[in-house]
Amino acid sequence: MSQNTFFIFLQQYSAYATEILTVINVLWMFEICVNAVVQRDELNSFVEENWKFDLEISTLFSILGLALLYAPRWITQFGREIYIITIFFFILQILFTIDNRKTLRKFIRRTAWYYKSMLVSIWIASLSVVAVFVFFVSQIAVSDF
Repeated sequence: MSQNTFFIFLQQYSAYATEILTVINVLWMFEICVNAVVQRDELNSFVEENWKFDLEISTLFSILGLALLYAPRWITQFGREIYIITIFFFILQILFTIDNRKTLRKFIRRTAWYYKSMLVSIWIASLSVVAVFVFFVSQIAVSDF
């Protein structure tokens, strides 16, 4: 397999991975939101600080990251900078989720499903960042060389 073929395959498979992981990221954030709504009384009784804000912002960044990946299909002025912005949004999502998890760690059990959901969300968002970055680099390699 030549180097050109490798980058073409890398671009194709990283495109699939990016689409799948970003959709899973948004769906998992919705799962956390539904879980938070179901357990809101319990969370409000345990957590003294505002735990909702970080969750809302994390969900917003995951939705924006997914929407930005499909933005070049709607708005043709976007170029490769869209991937850098998407990576930035996913990193912000990770940071807000980590902050929410630290807030929850002080007040709820570490075996709670909601607490573990946050860890899974961090992993999914991290994998999304890696997939978007690999797709970005492979796209440059395929189109510019």
